[in-house]
Amino acid sequence: MANQFSARCIAFASKTNVTDSQSGFRLYSAHLLRSIHLRAEGFDMESEVIVHAGRRGLKVVTIPIDLGFVDGLSTSHYKPLVDTIRIAWTVIRARYVWR
Repeated sequence: MANQFSARCIAFASKTNVTDSQSGFRLYSAHLLRSIHLRAEGFDMESEVIVHAGRRGLKVVTIPIDLGFVDGLSTSHYKPLVDTIRIAWTVIRARYVWR
């Protein structure tokens, strides 16, 4: 649920149709990476990149993946409350402060 909330906020801030901002692999163009200065670290860096890409009119595509489980336990290190707050703060700064 926290991941869905984050994805909706990121989609709004980036003007994209991102449905999952935290799971999966990423492919960034050299143009995008040369045009931005990344400030975030950890789980929130993906959100910062998506916001910058979307605000620049670059294509952002989400490809669904199956989440990994080992012995029936999630392999995610995502902390719903802490990471959602950190991501939200990064998205706000990427959208309104870090141009």
